[in-house]
Amino acid sequence: MRRGMTLIELVTGMGLMALLVLGSMTLHAGTMRSLQTTTSDVTMTDQTSRALRKVAENIRQAVSVTTGTGGTSITYNLPAISSFVDPVTGEKEVSMPPASDGINRGYTVNFSAGTVSDSQTGQVLVRDVCSYDPDPNSTLYNKAYVPFQLVTIGTYKGVTINIITRDAKGLNPRTVRMKTTTILRNAP
Repeated sequence: MRRGMTLIELVTGMGLMALLVLGSMTLHAGTMRSLQTTTSDVTMTDQTSRALRKVAENIRQAVSVTTGTGGTSITYNLPAISSFVDPVTGEKEVSMPPASDGINRGYTVNFSAGTVSDSQTGQVLVRDVCSYDPDPNSTLYNKAYVPFQLVTIGTYKGVTINIITRDAKGLNPRTVRMKTTTILRNAP
């Protein structure tokens, strides 16, 4: 009766176990890299889309809108609220015809700092903003863009908001491009 294993059987078993562990570690490392890339993409997309949505929602109600030189800033005034309470909603409504409340609000893109910020509060809405499109697969590669641009859509006035962010950390830099056009409800 034979007890134990031969040296060849032991070395072969250890070699197979080492290959199994090495394969598992390689798979785990690849999964972690993929998770990090996905997390970075989701964070950048979320940050940029929230800022874009906030700017668009606030500007949509404006009675007057102006853009600064190069379209890196936008200033707007919201409509004044009437002193009368609506009997149906119980809320104060916009005065008719819409007139400015006299408070200048705005947003500024600072390409040097890589930020989009609220001009009134100073709150930074987006970080890592690029002044050009860094994606070599884009048709606008290495070209500058205008973040805020006044447009006309039929008989309506509108604003096009364009933000490009880049996360250059890691082996594979990531880029997020978002653009929306908002029709101004109360602008003459």
